[in-house]
This record gives sequence, structure tokens and C-alpha cells, in this order.
Amino acid sequence: MNAYEKILKNTRALNGLKNNFKKSFCNFQNLIANNKRWVTSVLFISVALFYLFFMAHLPISLYTTSNHDDALFIKNAMSIAHGEWLGAYNNLTLAKGVAFPFFLSLSSFTGLPITFMLGLLNLAAIYLLIFELRRLISNKTLLLFLALILIFHPALMPTRITRDFIYPAFALFLIAGLIRASHHDSEKDSLLSICAYGFLGGWFFLIREEGIWITPLLIAIIVYRYLILRPSGKIYHPTIKSGCIFILCLLIPTAIVSSVNYVQYGRFVTQEFTNGHFIKVLGQLNSVVDKQDTPYIPVSEKKRALIYKVSPSFRELKPFLEGDLKVWQESGCAIYPHTCGDYAGGWFMWAFRDAVARKGYYQSTKTAEDFYRQLGNEITKACREGLLSCQSNLLPVIPSIPKENFSLIIPKLNQAIKNLLVINPTDLTAGPSLEPRFLLEQYRDFLGYPRITPTESESDFQIKGWFYGPTAANQGAWLELICTDGYRNLRLAIAREQSPDLIKFFKDSRASMQRFTVQISGDLKCSFASTDSRSLLPQNLISNKGGAYPLGLNTLFIDQKIPSPTIRDHHNTLSIKERITSNYRWVVIPLIIIGLISFFIATIICLFIKKKWPSFLYVLSLALWGVIALRMLILMIIELSSFPGITILYMLPIYPMIIIVSCLSMWLLFTRDFCITPAFKKPQ
Repeated sequence: MNAYEKILKNTRALNGLKNNFKKSFCNFQNLIANNKRWVTSVLFISVALFYLFFMAHLPISLYTTSNHDDALFIKNAMSIAHGEWLGAYNNLTLAKGVAFPFFLSLSSFTGLPITFMLGLLNLAAIYLLIFELRRLISNKTLLLFLALILIFHPALMPTRITRDFIYPAFALFLIAGLIRASHHDSEKDSLLSICAYGFLGGWFFLIREEGIWITPLLIAIIVYRYLILRPSGKIYHPTIKSGCIFILCLLIPTAIVSSVNYVQYGRFVTQEFTNGHFIKVLGQLNSVVDKQDTPYIPVSEKKRALIYKVSPSFRELKPFLEGDLKVWQESGCAIYPHTCGDYAGGWFMWAFRDAVARKGYYQSTKTAEDFYRQLGNEITKACREGLLSCQSNLLPVIPSIPKENFSLIIPKLNQAIKNLLVINPTDLTAGPSLEPRFLLEQYRDFLGYPRITPTESESDFQIKGWFYGPTAANQGAWLELICTDGYRNLRLAIAREQSPDLIKFFKDSRASMQRFTVQISGDLKCSFASTDSRSLLPQNLISNKGGAYPLGLNTLFIDQKIPSPTIRDHHNTLSIKERITSNYRWVVIPLIIIGLISFFIATIICLFIKKKWPSFLYVLSLALWGVIALRMLILMIIELSSFPGITILYMLPIYPMIIIVSCLSMWLLFTRDFCITPAFKKPQ
């Protein structure tokens, strides 16, 4: 075989491979085209399995001493799991909604990690929403894209055990049920599924106290469907019937929880922060006016002094509010330095409830309500007689907003937008878990042994500082670490770093290499030692704020001691989350911008079309944009009056909403489904 024949043979072989590849590719394309549903299902299931595996390995922070937040939810959940409802009555029993403790108790029966169960809840909510959105969006690719973008939203990945991480899922249940009930056009369709959606959505209002912000969405859709169907004369239309059933089933969880609370504690309420005399008295305390009001201090020390004089009931709380309960002042002080020495907005109400409990008025709901009623009457009388200067607020429970705080609206709005667009990155973890160790193990056991961040005693630490003194100058005596891992002793060298600032400060040219940076593993117990002395400084005695410590004849100065929340055993999981967080914005930013522009264009076009009604898709989009704006308004009011409200945690329920409504708005413009002409029929 000559060279020409070899080339010809190889060419024919390459052409054959090329034709085979083309044929295989065409077959693959045909397979996808003919089995779109099957391929989409396999892809979704594969992504879901990866997501659940990822969530099961995601570390969270356990706050065992957060008795008014994380620890409270876990304690209430343990009481429910043991058949004791919320336990014995006290000032915290009905302070918060029962939905999250109930979810934790159900999760404990499975024995699976709570992070896995939270992931499963999110998947269920997203799947049901996508399933119902098929009635509005016929493009499966867009639905699949929406599902994927919702599943991997970094803000929805839990960092601690708090109720806000189930808030988005139940919001999605509510939206899915609303779509289902609004499209129940056939008597043959099952009403059981609509009732199930209503029951699931009803728990949304038992998660946080301000759940009313989503009611405009419900009202808008219900009123729209009624107005569309009313002229047809079909009062008993299936859609109207299904809407009524959906609303009734929404109320079932509230009715059940209120009934159980009545049997257990004597009050037909879901929680006490939106019902009863406590909230009224809190509003009355906020209404007291002082000539020198300080921002973020609703009931200042001066106001309390005035109220003590005119209210015997409030005077009973003075030993506590002016005593050891001042520990509540530290939280506000850390955020608003000018409030140090007094109670900042969002923390006073908790100190107030604790003081009432310390005085012994939380023996039962009746004694607590009687005390608050009496206190309220005393303040009302003092205001009426002019003994106190009082000014009612539009929102009584919210302290008045000082004029100077209105200048914060623009920067806080900018912060909110950056949060929504994921420009401000979400936290990988919520920091170290909190000891004591026995509570950590008890809570982990109840929560299915999720992976947790280490405590400060277990965390890696980075320590920066300098070492200088009579024998340390001119690269003389230096530092070393003497460590033990429980089995052996180790001597670890510490590298010198340049220190031009010390030369200038001490006016000593020999202090040129006296700085250091050292990373200490949480697995080791280490002490600093000087090479010319037997003196030791254990690392656990060094304050996180740093400071100066004598070591031999020299001084060891610590600039900062930074605990690292990153867990070496879960480095891969946190690395994946970090990559998702850093790249997610490049999807969300254009999506939300295009969604807003699409809705604006659709609105302009719809306004110029006469004698037509807006379509259901348009009304749903409008309502979703509206409740997002309302939620932001509520958080802005809280931010300007009480405590930080423009945070990722409080914005969690609107993260999936803004992605959903952006996709709906794009589809609205693409299909030009702005308006409809109802086929009204005159009643016979």
C-alpha cells in the first residue's frame, strides 16, 4: 500500500467517524426533543440529590445560650416532641410563633440532620411552586432555570437554627396554593389538594409575628378572580368555591394552635406579641415624650424615671430594669455606640418582659395580663392628667423615628438593593458555636447530629502582634509556641515580620523585625514562650480584643485574636458555598433588572389598552412586586426606629419572591399576556 492509498484510507476512516458522531448527536437531540419531560425530570432529580447531600454536610452554628432565639426554638421543640406542648408557662412561652419549633420536633422524629430536613423542605416548596407555575408558563426551560436558581440561592442556605430559614419555603407554599386555587376551573379537580395547600400556607403566619405583610397578595388575587367571574352570574363557580376553601384551610393551623394554647395556658392566641395588653403597654411606654429624645432609645433612663414616679406598677420593675437586666444594653451598644448605658430599641421590650417575669407576674397568663392592664391604666391616667407628656404613634409598637434618621433612608435603601442583588455576600457560617459542651451535645442529638461550627475553644485562631523589650531588640530573644495535642508536646517556631511602626514608636532602630502573625489550630493547646525565659502565656488567656502581656523581661502585645469559623473537616462544603455566593450575583443582577424593565413595559402597554382587564399573570406579578415593596418598607421602618432590619436574615422571604416575579414579568412581556377580554355572559 503506497502513501496515497494510506492517506485515502485514513480520510475515509475520519469521514466515517465524523458521520457516526453526527448521527449520534442527532439521535441525542431527538432523544431530548422526544423525551423533554424525562430528561428534565432526571436533571432535576440529580440536582436535588446533590443539593440534599450538600445541605447534609453544611455546618451550622449552634447558639446554646441564645435563650430568646435559637435556644428558645430548640427548647420549645423538645417540649413538643416530649408531648408537653411548650412546657410550663413563663415570659418566653408565647413570645414567638410555634411553627418553627413544630418543624424541629417533626424533624427530630426522622433522626436526619436538621440541615438535610431544611433542604428537603426547600425542595418540596420549590417543586410544588414550579408544578403550579406550569399553568402560567409553558416554557419548560424557563421553569427549570427558575427551579435551579431558587435551589442554589446562597441566602437560603442555613447558618444557624432560627425560624427565618423556613420562612421562604412556606411563602412559596402560599403562592403555589394561591395559583392552584385561582385556576380551579373544573368540578372534577380535587379540592383536597387546595385544602392541603391552604393548610401548609397557614403555617406561614405562625412563623413570625408580622406575617400580615403578605396579605395584600391574597386580597389582590381573590378580589381579581371575584371581579372577573361576578358579571358571569356564576356565584358558585368552581374557582370561587376553591378560593373560599383555600382561605378556610389557611385558618386551620391558627385555630389549632390557638385552641391548644387556650387549653394549656388559658389564652386563645398564637403568641403574645400581637395580642393582649403587653403590646398595648409597650406602645404606651414608647409614646412618652422627652425633650431630648435620643435615636434608637425608645424608653430612655429619663423617661423611665418619669414613669416610675407616676406608675406604682412600673416602679416595681425598677430594681430589675436598673439592675442586672442592664445586660440587655450590651447588644444595642455594640451596634449603636451612642446608646451605651441605656436600652436600645429592639432590646428594651425583652428586658421589660424579663423584668415582669422576675417580679413574679408570669405565673399564669391571667396574672401577666392583669399586670399589663393595670400598668396601662396608670400610664393612660398620667398622660390624661398631664403628669406625663405623651404622643401617640401611627404604629404604636414601633418607636417614633427621629428626624435625623430620615437621612439614613438612601444609604439603607442602597444596602437593601445590594442585599437583594447578592452584591453584599452572605455569611458562610454564623460564627463559632456556643458552649457549654453538654448543651451542645444535647441539642445536636435532638437535631439529628448536624455538622456544626467549632466553639471558640475548638476554633482555629489567627493572632497578630509584636514582641519587644530589653532582650528582644536587635533580633535577640524571640517567641515560640509550646503546644500539646494531648499525646505529645511540640515546639513551633514563629516567623519574624518587619515592624517599621515599632521603630518609629519606640525610636529604636533595633526594633525592625519584631512583628508576627501566627495561626493556632483548634486541635492544639498552646502557650507563648520567650527563648530567654521560662515564662509561659497560655493562648486561652489572651483576650479577643488583644492587649499587652508581660513575658519574661519583654512585652508581648496582641493586636488582634481572630477566631476562624471555617472548619477544616468541611472545607470543601464551605468552598462550594463560597463559590456559589461569589458567582450568584452574575445571574441575579441581569435577571432582576430585565424583570423590572419587562414589568414596566407591560404596565405601560396595558394602560393604553382600553376595555380590557389585566390578565391573571399581570395581577400576580403586580401583587408580588407590591408585597416585596411592602416588606422592604416594614424593614426600613424597623431599621430607622428600633434595630437593624435591612439584614439578609429578615429579607429571606423576598429573595425567592423577587426571582419568581422577575421570571413572571419576563414571560409576561414575551407572551404579551398583559390583558384579557372576559367572555361575560348575562345571567339567565
